[in-house]
Amino acid sequence: MTARTRRPAFPWARHLSADQLAAFLEELWGAAGGDNTLATLDAVESVIHTWRQTTGATHDDPSPCPLTERELDILTQIANGATYQIVAHSLGISTVTVRTHVSKIIDRLEVQNATQAVAVATRAGWLTGLRIPQPSTKPPSGGAISGLARHRTRAAELRAAPGSEAVVGTYGTRHTARSTASGIRRGQLSPYQPAGAYTAWYSRKAAGMWVVHARYLGEPTTTEGTPS
Repeated sequence: MTARTRRPAFPWARHLSADQLAAFLEELWGAAGGDNTLATLDAVESVIHTWRQTTGATHDDPSPCPLTERELDILTQIANGATYQIVAHSLGISTVTVRTHVSKIIDRLEVQNATQAVAVATRAGWLTGLRIPQPSTKPPSGGAISGLARHRTRAAELRAAPGSEAVVGTYGTRHTARSTASGIRRGQLSPYQPAGAYTAWYSRKAAGMWVVHARYLGEPTTTEGTPS
C-alpha cells in the first residue's frame, strides 16, 4: 500500500488549527516516550481520545470520502446498474475514460473490483444518489391449497360451459406457466381429470407475468377394446 492510497489514521486531526495540531502532536510524542508497556499505550490512547472529543468527532464518525465528485458520479451510476457504455454516454466521455476512472476508484478504496468499490461506498454512505430497488409487486401465489381451490372453481366453471375458455392462473415465470398448462392437459392436476378432458395453453402478460388459459373439451372416449 503506497502513501498515496493510505487512509489517514486520524482524519479528524486534519480539522485542527495549526496551533492545535502542534499541541496534539507534542502531547502524542510525549505520551509515546515512555517504556514499551501497556501503560504507554494507554497514555497514547488517552491523548487521542481527548483530542478527538475536542473536534467533536466520535469513533463511529464516517470516514472522509477519498473520491472526487466525478468518481462518485460514475460509481453511483454503476451501483444503479449502468454499464460503462451508459455511463460514458451520460457524461459525454469515452468508455476508456470511464474505465480509467474506475481503476482509480478501485485503487483509492483499496479493493479488487468495481463491485467491492460499490459495497464500500454504499456502506460508508457516499453514494447519495443510489436508487434502492423497490420490493417486487408481483402478486403472491397464495400457496398450494388456495391455488388448488382456484383450479377447482375454474375447472367446474369450464365444465359447465363446454367450449368456452378462461384464465385459470397467473404465474411469475414461463416455466411454471408451461408446467401448469401441461399438467392440465395430462390430467395431472386433479381438478382437470381425466386426462384429455381439458386443453390448456399459456401466454405472456404485462409486467413479466404469464397466464394459463384452459377449455373444457368433454369426457375423452377410449378406443381400446375390452379383454375377452
